[in-house]
Amino acid sequence: MSHPADGELVNLQKFAEELREVFAERGYRIDRALAADRAFGSRRSMSALTRDLALQAVGRACGTAAIDFRPVNGEGREIRFLSTIDRRYRVLRGQRSRRGDLVVKVNSDSALAIEDAGLFEAEVWAFVMIIENEHHTVVETVAAEILGKTDGSPGQLIFGEQIILGGGGFADGTGVDIRFTPDDGGDLGDFFGDEEDDDGVGFGNTSG
Repeated sequence: MSHPADGELVNLQKFAEELREVFAERGYRIDRALAADRAFGSRRSMSALTRDLALQAVGRACGTAAIDFRPVNGEGREIRFLSTIDRRYRVLRGQRSRRGDLVVKVNSDSALAIEDAGLFEAEVWAFVMIIENEHHTVVETVAAEILGKTDGSPGQLIFGEQIILGGGGFADGTGVDIRFTPDDGGDLGDFFGDEEDDDGVGFGNTSG
């Protein structure tokens, strides 16, 4: 895979900044909405509200920059840059392991699938958000090259090049220039899997 062009990275940085700003300004409303009724206190409710706020932020930023932001594989979303290469960034939620590795769990190979392949070479990357649940803060945003996934259900995406957006620099999986999110084994972002899976950890339906 090729390294993203400078203009592409500038836009991704802007999208990451917009995401952080939206959660800084409006993240408290998630707690306010959850407090409206006792029935809204589940992880699923928090996941859905966080998902909606994040996707609105990224979608609005893409619209302002006239960048394609589209549904993919059901409930998923991707940012698409089309030049000599058709590069697609799946909007996902993940976290850092205790070793500092970027972790995104998926339930099937659909996270790697390319829909509507055209004449240009297509690459699938990830726009990964690490969002802290207690204060609804965007801790880190990373553009990461997707190489594949591990076996299992859920499995984990295997990443190549990783570019930290907004913080400057590259992450090589060794714990350099990263921020740590505790890995408690039960809260990996709450929304990646299909809508019936409380343990899903990102955006979109990856059940195939």
